[in-house]
Amino acid sequence: MTRRLIPLLVAGALVAITPLSAAHHSVKDDVVRAMDGMEKKLVALAEAMPDDSYKWSPMEGVRTTSQVFMHIAAANFFISGSLGADMPSDVDVRGLEKNVTSKKEVVAMLQKSIDHARTAIKAVPEDQLAAEIKMFGQDSTKRGAMLVIMEHMSEHLGQAIAYARSNKVVPPWSQ
Repeated sequence: MTRRLIPLLVAGALVAITPLSAAHHSVKDDVVRAMDGMEKKLVALAEAMPDDSYKWSPMEGVRTTSQVFMHIAAANFFISGSLGADMPSDVDVRGLEKNVTSKKEVVAMLQKSIDHARTAIKAVPEDQLAAEIKMFGQDSTKRGAMLVIMEHMSEHLGQAIAYARSNKVVPPWSQ
């Protein structure tokens, strides 16, 4: 019987000493924290890629390196609209993949899109996280839109890592 009580006592002690602030983290806080990490990797990788690799594609009909990064940026801008953010007046979201191709422009636009999405996420009041929205014609919530932004960035970070390694670039955080 004592052996069964020890894990319960340890668990109870851990709960008792856990700072109260940890209990107040919201999904929004967690998404922003994850976004900060994702931003560091995406921007570092975009900066590590040589200029000539921005035109590289693994095969005909597949996005180039610059198009992958601009696809991420376009989604960040577009999905942020589901959270109530206005599209920046100087961004042509539909033309990003085609028109923004140089390394300097790509890195700047990628950063701008992440900043835009982070601002949109932070602006959603906690009591609106479960607010119902339409996204891509489907029912969702504002919390769901936040998670889609993170899922999408993660998916294409993996793609960008494969592109980098195919171009003999080691992701900076792996060195």
